[in-house]
This record gives sequence, C-alpha cells and structure tokens, in this order.
Amino acid sequence: MEIAENTQLEESLKPVYSQKDFDEYKEKLEDDFQKKEALIKEEAKKENQKENMSELELAKAELEDMKKKYQQKEDECTISRQKEETLVCLKDAELDKKALELVYVPLDMDSTKKNIEILKELMVDLRKDIFKNTINAPVLEASDNTTYDPFIEGFDTNRL
Repeated sequence: MEIAENTQLEESLKPVYSQKDFDEYKEKLEDDFQKKEALIKEEAKKENQKENMSELELAKAELEDMKKKYQQKEDECTISRQKEETLVCLKDAELDKKALELVYVPLDMDSTKKNIEILKELMVDLRKDIFKNTINAPVLEASDNTTYDPFIEGFDTNRL
C-alpha cells in the first residue's frame, strides 16, 4: 500500500510544465509588460506636452491627429476600392482571383495593371507551351492484341 501511495505522491510532484515552457511564458509576459510600459510612457509624454501647450498649439495638435486618422481611413477605403477594381481586371484578363496578392500594389493602380498584364502574358505563353508539348507528344498505336477490350473498343453487350 505504501509503495502505491509513494508512486502517486511522486507523480503528483512532477512538474506540469518544463523549465523551457516557464522561460518562454516569462519572456512573453516581460515583452507584453515592456510594450504596455512604452505605451503608457508615450501617453504620459503627450499629456505633459499638452499641459505645456497654449490653446492654439493644442488645437493644432488635435487637428494633426484628426488629419492622420482621416488619412488612414481614406487609405483603407482606397485600398478596398482598388482591390475590387483589381479583381474585376483579373476576371477580364481571365485570371484567377487567387492572383490578387501577386499583382496588387497598394495605392498604385498603374503598377497593379502592369503586373496583371505581365501575369496574363506569362499564362498565355505557358498555355501555348503546354499545347505545343501536348500536340508533339507521341500517339499511342493500337496493339496487336486481338482480344476484346471494352475499355478500348467500347462496350458492346453482344460481346460481353
């Protein structure tokens, strides 16, 4: 009985996590803490600067922040519209929509359209090469085997 209890006690004392797991978790927590600390310091610095600003400077800073936020939203909308336009161009070029990430250049539709044309030319050339290789492939000739093969000659119910 005591041996079984000792074995259970030893198993219950085994660490659930290894030292490596603990170190990785500790490192993750430290990274998160440093990021949060940096954000808090940055916010405190902004608040300190705001306290030292006049009303006019404060208004200008708020205006700049609003302009940045507006520009970010504007860029997001532009990117969304451009992706939709790129998908239409891909469809017109008879290319798969999976190629979107290959050809799309954010906020630059001219480069995107050039990339679509390049990809289209590559696909046409590839199709031509495949077709030429298929045409030039040797044709299998009929064998001298005189036994009936329904898969080659077609199924005939009279011969089965």
